[in-house]
Amino acid sequence: MNQGPAVADVPSFDGNIRRSGKRLATRIEDRLFSRETIFDRLTTEADQAEVFGVVEFFLPLPAGMTRTHTASVLFDHRIAAPVVNDGRVLRFRFAPRNAKVWPYAIRSDFPAFDGQSGKFTAVPPPLARTSRPSATHPHWWTDDPDPAAAEGVHPGAKSVNRWREDFLRDFAARMMRTKATASPTSVSIP
Repeated sequence: MNQGPAVADVPSFDGNIRRSGKRLATRIEDRLFSRETIFDRLTTEADQAEVFGVVEFFLPLPAGMTRTHTASVLFDHRIAAPVVNDGRVLRFRFAPRNAKVWPYAIRSDFPAFDGQSGKFTAVPPPLARTSRPSATHPHWWTDDPDPAAAEGVHPGAKSVNRWREDFLRDFAARMMRTKATASPTSVSIP
């Protein structure tokens, strides 16, 4: 079914992919072209970032906090994110996998930071950005960004899932063949 990368935008077993819009940005404010969102403060529900994009926090250290102090961050009350304290800012990253409000809380041995919290809203990428190929990265591809091709928050999943039953039947048949050829005498246990 797969016809190779020369015809990658033709539907195949690999799905129906499109040339990617610009995937990452370096500290730009133009949300039309950015998959990376950078915050230099605690956020609120009104702050938005792209689902499956990178959300990066650079929080200035309060007076008295040094690089010897530690901190940790927990997103959605369950997902830990590594924190770097470089002596100037606390840095941490997160990639939201669902379009929803993502709360987070900071725990620290420095009292002024301990218990600080915020939240942001992860939203689907703008169709205008994902529909236009990137001039910077012409060989990057992504799943079909058309909302009609999405299954839940997964863009393009319907194009791959239309072969799901065939794939699973094929896989089951292959597993049955391995089971049929295995016998107690042909298996060697050390």
